[in-house]
Amino acid sequence: HVRRAAVLALSTAAHNKPNLIKGLLPELLPLLYDQTVVK
Repeated sequence: HVRRAAVLALSTAAHNKPNLIKGLLPELLPLLYDQTVVK
């Protein structure tokens, strides 16, 4: 459930306050993609 909450928080920030995460995306996206499990 923690992964889902983290993705939800990132998504919410991206939609509502994109300036908060804009500088962090190069660091966050590779981490996010590494945790993505394709079913």
